Amino acid sequence: MAIGGAFVAAIESTREYRTEMGKLDAAFMTNGHSSETAKKTYSDLNAVLGDTGQAVEAAQHLAKLTDNEKDLQTWTDICTGVYATFGESLPIESLTESSNEVAKSGVLTGGLVDALVWAGISEEEFQAKLDACTGEQERQNLIMDTLN
Repeated sequence: MAIGGAFVAAIESTREYRTEMGKLDAAFMTNGHSSETAKKTYSDLNAVLGDTGQAVEAAQHLAKLTDNEKDLQTWTDICTGVYATFGESLPIESLTESSNEVAKSGVLTGGLVDALVWAGISEEEFQAKLDACTGEQERQNLIMDTLN
């Protein structure tokens, strides 16, 4: 019985992993990145986070946030650095999701606020810098440069 249960669990975990990798690949391909880039980003994040779901979700957000491999690598470095500094108290997938939202909307929110405050950056001053940006790409660069 134990062997049968372990076999079923292994099949389910493999199925779940393949599903997560399919989501990751789709997100990267949809946003102009390659499958190889998806695997590398996931691998880099998972090596630090140790959680497949969390690494996939963060990587998916990064695929949407970036349009080239240089920025993607910078964001991956930011995420691993933030995790090394703050651990699970600042979920990386929350940071990447809110960074994406802020780049699009120009309104400071979510995990990005926490990261800025914990780094000693005034919300009001950062919002003023966001307000001075002329578009999404400029806001994305501001966020990336600040966190980097």
